[in-house]
Amino acid sequence: NSLGSARIAAVLFVLLIHFSSIVPSFGAGLKEGSDAVAFSGVDLLGKPVDISPLLGKQVIVLKFGSIYCSSCVKSISNLAGLQKKYSEDKLKVIGINLDIYGVFRVKRFYRGYREQLNFPILIDKGLNISRTYGVSTLPSIIIINKEGKIARAMFGYQETELEAIMEFARNL
Repeated sequence: NSLGSARIAAVLFVLLIHFSSIVPSFGAGLKEGSDAVAFSGVDLLGKPVDISPLLGKQVIVLKFGSIYCSSCVKSISNLAGLQKKYSEDKLKVIGINLDIYGVFRVKRFYRGYREQLNFPILIDKGLNISRTYGVSTLPSIIIINKEGKIARAMFGYQETELEAIMEFARNL
């Protein structure tokens, strides 16, 4: 049936993304120090999200993940804590979900986090955002500084992820 096929495709996609690259890399031309690329979309609640007005004004933390990635799921509460610590005019967390199949399932999953979720989650439907930022490993974090430049990129799971983000945010 088509639902079963969609589930299999989603799981295979996540596994492909997760294991496709042992050495993480940026996409062509995007490196730390490069200008961040603006994007817009609609979050899981149907609200528009556009980073264009934020670029050059505040720190932006982009978290790329999947509901099928246990490390990605673990980081939800850490990111919510980070957003709570800093006002949205200083630092903005934006989750970017790469589960392009089964959007209903993704929305249902995040409903379980609605009490703590204080940042938008976009579904990268065409994978344009993740391609632009060269994301090939989940989870991945891109930190954009107040000047609108890519200040830090972290690919793959790191135990000290939150501490690294907090330290980096303090210094920005």
